[in-house]
Amino acid sequence: MASMSDFSPLQKAIVVLVVLGGTETIRTFAGAAAERSLMLALLIPMVAITVLYTRHLVRTSLAVPELIVLHVFAVVSVSWSVAPHLTLIRALPLLVTSCFMLTIASMFSMRQVLLLLGAIATCTALASLLAVALIPSARGTPPWDTVWRGVFNHKNALGSSSSFGLLLAAGAALVSQGQGRLRKFLILGALLNAYLLLVSESRTSQITTIFGFGLLGVTLVTRRKLASAAIILLVVTLTTMVVYSAFSNGWLDPVFAMVGRKPTLSGRIPLWEVTWPFVKLRPWLGWGYLAFWDPESTRVMAISQSPAIWYVPFYSHNGLIETLLNVGVVGLMLLALLLTRVFGGILGILGTTADRRELVVFFAFILCFLLHNATESSILERDGIMWMQFTLITAKLGLVAKASSRQGPALAPAPSLRRAGA
Repeated sequence: MASMSDFSPLQKAIVVLVVLGGTETIRTFAGAAAERSLMLALLIPMVAITVLYTRHLVRTSLAVPELIVLHVFAVVSVSWSVAPHLTLIRALPLLVTSCFMLTIASMFSMRQVLLLLGAIATCTALASLLAVALIPSARGTPPWDTVWRGVFNHKNALGSSSSFGLLLAAGAALVSQGQGRLRKFLILGALLNAYLLLVSESRTSQITTIFGFGLLGVTLVTRRKLASAAIILLVVTLTTMVVYSAFSNGWLDPVFAMVGRKPTLSGRIPLWEVTWPFVKLRPWLGWGYLAFWDPESTRVMAISQSPAIWYVPFYSHNGLIETLLNVGVVGLMLLALLLTRVFGGILGILGTTADRRELVVFFAFILCFLLHNATESSILERDGIMWMQFTLITAKLGLVAKASSRQGPALAPAPSLRRAGA
């Protein structure tokens, strides 16, 4: 692709692998029958690159050990899973794709990683628009016949991808000065993702986007380290408190009525209420990775027959609940340790780095990712582009924080785009 001429062949291959592996592009264009074999074929070059650059995987694993242990723990959960066969066939691809992203995190500089993510976001948007133009089902499926889903299985998935794609493509364009064609390509990607976000009609993703860009703007204009940390944490805390109070006291009922939504968050709150007792049945280790929502199980049938539900759900629409169902409190603690390490490291260097734009974009991504998982679930998502992005970003931030603690607060200038490095 001419507009990606600044990328090396390896970087172009990475973009293609992530777009195809993290979306339903293959299913959309080739059909479900071809998807399994083609998706399996995608894992082969991921494994090959990971093995070829094993030292980078080891380096990243030492910087963020909680991240690699979390993925291994998902695979090990097959030993106590209520559906071992489902856990095994779903956890192994998760481990492969995650190790692939951990390897990439060490191979390229922070600026290069952001440019890669911006290109991935742009290509994903282009794939969705092509699908909408050629595939009737990509323009809507019941009961959302007129709402686009692109190369995803649902309009909300398109909305989520477009929301984070807008943030990443815009952030990448911000740091791509001196690379005119690439910058135009990334600006195009930001505009396309913004358009797809609107037509997806995903309210959660639209709210997340507003929060993310607000946070991005506030952080970019803040110069002092303590002020940056305080403002970011204050915004997150106040937002959480206000949203919780609004739902608890019914303040948002008129607003939901205006947009045609119910104050149950489109049925999410009743789903959480009937699912939570199952979390308490197996709190420490969970039910096994992606094993709980077996549609033929008695537990899912019991949830579907609840008077407040009356449909067969396939996930809980909440990252916390889904994580507890998959890997229990132990897995949740690993995730919390990872976030503590990353936040602690980044807050230590956020206000002392000469050029903080990449740090700010990545920090905004993580906070938006956590906000997004309040009503959706992308944590440990198999073949999910958002979890792949999250894995790459947190791994890179962990490496940067570790390097900064050894070398001091000043970060060295990033190498050229064709060179690999920390």
